[in-house]
Amino acid sequence: RALGVRIVAALAAAAALVSPAGAATYAKGVDVSHYQGIIDWTAVAGASYRFTFAKATEGTTYVDATYPVNRAGAEGMGLRFGAYHFGRPGGSGASGIAANAIAQADHFVQIAAPQSGELPPVLDLEVSGGLTPANLAAWTTAYMDEVKARTGVSGFIYASPDFWKKNLTN
Repeated sequence: RALGVRIVAALAAAAALVSPAGAATYAKGVDVSHYQGIIDWTAVAGASYRFTFAKATEGTTYVDATYPVNRAGAEGMGLRFGAYHFGRPGGSGASGIAANAIAQADHFVQIAAPQSGELPPVLDLEVSGGLTPANLAAWTTAYMDEVKARTGVSGFIYASPDFWKKNLTN
């Protein structure tokens, strides 16, 4: 991860926050986790940021210790909030891959506790876990389906274009 706070341009968030006149404007947002340390949420809000995504979980056991503080800080400053999970794809065979994805999705939903009115949940997909593109696509589908089944909300995937092309064959 780059030093400082990564600026994200999530289309779903931008669409929810742009002016109704349809002007070509984008909402500014931040992506935060324990890597950034303590966030000065007053400064973030004062710099015209309008939304944030905070890391909640990774894999099947990791919980980002800064998640509850970041959620409270962002919401306290009136920023739109969403949570993300850093995926650690794994498993072998169709059932093992699905089980791993579902376990990670369940872990995320339990810890992140997405609420009505928040930004959609995000899967941060940066590693393949050694899965083939077909298996990674199956893992990703199982993860996203489980999050939707548990929350009633369709999430979205954060991945670099290069990762998407190489590991999911676009």
